[in-house]
Amino acid sequence: MAHYTVDYSGDYGYADGVELITLCVQNPIGDPIANISAVRSTADLKEIQQFASIGTNAADVLFVVFLATTSTVPSSGDLIFDAGLNKFIVVATRVLADINQARVFCTKVQS
Repeated sequence: MAHYTVDYSGDYGYADGVELITLCVQNPIGDPIANISAVRSTADLKEIQQFASIGTNAADVLFVVFLATTSTVPSSGDLIFDAGLNKFIVVATRVLADINQARVFCTKVQS
């Protein structure tokens, strides 16, 4: 009888709401990094406290970026384009190294 191993590492396609985003690093300006897996999320209590001094509005988004899909962690001032080509500016990032994710707080850039 054959034994099979299922390996989901680096494959987030099975999770609900995953979209591919493009990161445009601004300091220094670099080439766009496409096909980064992310999902939109809500802020947890620690983030609500962290972002309280920044202020929030209805157009703000929290992306959970799966770091297995990129070698670049988004940082303040970088730009993110979602699957619908909406443009967001990164306000703050919280890296969760133990689960290989970055929680990225962004504000939508109005066209």
